[in-house]
Amino acid sequence: MRVLVVDFSGKDDLAILLSENSIAEIKVETNDGGRAYKIAREWQPDIVVFNLDAKPAHVRRTAMAIIENKSMAHIRLAGVFEQSAPEMGGWPGSMVLSKREELNLMINDQSKHNQHY
Repeated sequence: MRVLVVDFSGKDDLAILLSENSIAEIKVETNDGGRAYKIAREWQPDIVVFNLDAKPAHVRRTAMAIIENKSMAHIRLAGVFEQSAPEMGGWPGSMVLSKREELNLMINDQSKHNQHY
């Protein structure tokens, strides 16, 4: 399973958590939504995970750009927050997880499922 982590918080704990505890192939973008879009378009991850704790408007614009592109319409989007639930009016993602551990479990479960096919 390919996972793109988009995290503008300046911390890398989300990527570290996923890389240590999952069997997913992971790429990370921490600075630029345009670069995250380009990585998603070229690499075609199975899921893009956004940290919703930092720059939620920038995150939303990046997520919208990804799902509006027909070549990336199949990519699932997940938002993760650790602090309080962000105001994400119009969040285009298919899921929002309140705990990073929930995300890790979901990635691991999906990866195991993909290995059987």
